[in-house]
Amino acid sequence: MAVVNLSIQLPARRSYLLTLLEALVAVNRLELREIGPRAPALYKAGVKYTREKRDPSTGMPREEWLTIRQIFERKHADCEDLAAARVAELRNRGVNARIWLVRHGRMWHVQVRLPDGTIEDPSRILGMRDPRLPPSDAGANA
Repeated sequence: MAVVNLSIQLPARRSYLLTLLEALVAVNRLELREIGPRAPALYKAGVKYTREKRDPSTGMPREEWLTIRQIFERKHADCEDLAAARVAELRNRGVNARIWLVRHGRMWHVQVRLPDGTIEDPSRILGMRDPRLPPSDAGANA
């Protein structure tokens, strides 16, 4: 399989992030279709939330965005990876979920907004413990 690695430097503006995250959702939807019915459900695949390592020069996380296939292989991911994977999974089942961004200091936390307005946080469901973030409305049964 050919691999494309991208390095993009953009301001952390909400509109830019949403556009890039929607592209990751689209890639994940394609990957789920390729994997087919043997694709495990994200919450039952043994995947855990892990925080990305910080860049020593900036103190900010060094972002590596993973596709759902990479998440299943590595068995861990951070918030944008997990949320984009979950949105793809839900959309492939006909649920009009979308990416939801929450400002967290200088960073963004990525969650899932369900059609009824509830917020699902795949990172929390898969092991993240961060009391500084608002609680998720939905649990693993969503």
